Order: sequence, then structure tokens, then C-alpha cells
Amino acid sequence: VAALKRSKFKCCNAVDEVFEENSCDAALCLSVTKWIQLNWGDAGLLKLFRNIFHALSPGGIFLVEPQPWRSYKQAFKKQNMPPETRAHFRDIKIKPSDYLGVL
Repeated sequence: VAALKRSKFKCCNAVDEVFEENSCDAALCLSVTKWIQLNWGDAGLLKLFRNIFHALSPGGIFLVEPQPWRSYKQAFKKQNMPPETRAHFRDIKIKPSDYLGVL
């Protein structure tokens, strides 16, 4: 528990956040990749991955939880999405099953 006293936690928009190089030992992205792709497209997802890679110290851990592809379509049934979001969805080339190859 003593190690936690030296720990810092940051909740942020990691797509737009500017991180110092090698500034963190771990990054968690839980239940957000679908929303990143729907709001920023594949370019946003790739930017997220680059930002996290830049921020991680050597040996750092990136824990990402991709949502299943079917949940992307379900998001449109639950709420009215703007045209830009619909366009991003149509243009997605990087599916969750592809993330490991991209990382």
C-alpha cells in the first residue's frame, strides 16, 4: 500500500491529451474504444494508441478493453447519432479484432 502513496491517477481524453514522454507506467482504456472510433474514426483510435505509446515508460503496460463489433451497431439503436458519427461508423476499417495487429 505504500507504493500507492506515490501513485497518481489521471482521468482524461487520451485522444487529445498531450502527455510527457515516458510519463506513466500503466494506462487503462476500458469501454471507450467504440466511442473513440464513433466520434473520431480510425484516425482517433490510432492517435489514442500513439499517445499512449508515447506516454508509457519502458516496460509500461497498456490495458485496453475493446468492445465487440456488434455493440457498435447496437449504439445506434440506443440513441440518435449525428451524421458525422454515422460517417465514422461507415468508414471504420480497424475492427476490434484487429487491435492486436495495430498495437
